[in-house]
Amino acid sequence: MNKTLTKKIIDIALIILFIIELGSFFVPSNLHIVLGILFFVLIIIHNILNIGFYKNLFKGKYNRVRALNTLCIFLFGISILILAISGIAITTNIFPANSSLAELNWRSIHLNAAIISLILLVIHGFYYAQRYFKGKIFYYLSILAFISAISSIFILPYLERWCHKVNITKSVIQKIQFLFS
Repeated sequence: MNKTLTKKIIDIALIILFIIELGSFFVPSNLHIVLGILFFVLIIIHNILNIGFYKNLFKGKYNRVRALNTLCIFLFGISILILAISGIAITTNIFPANSSLAELNWRSIHLNAAIISLILLVIHGFYYAQRYFKGKIFYYLSILAFISAISSIFILPYLERWCHKVNITKSVIQKIQFLFS
């Protein structure tokens, strides 16, 4: 398998994994964690295969489109790191209980980083999709990606609120009733 085909397969796998991970409310928690780890590993492989980007970072002229794509790639990398760190923080207790990091709302950080990553992924995808799709196909795919991204940004928090399990014990209810009586 040549390098170009390998890059395309990994890119497609990353997009599919990202979409599956966005719908984490419909995926078992353990599977979400495993797919998240796989996604992060594929991101590392993707960057190794695209090492030319980093080698050519300071070569050539920067027009608006190249500057936007470069900024987008670095912001996307930061948001993916935040996703990984917040995902680890949600699933394990890596921070000492008395530290200020333990008190952060890691779930909100994780969800917001996912939404920001989605926006940056769409921008990054537009930049490279122009190489593979031309004319009306690119136009229609762009509209589809834009609608998907916008709907995800608004639908995901709504679904998270309605699909998130809440455990309430009798003692919690009694404490609440005591406060309001």
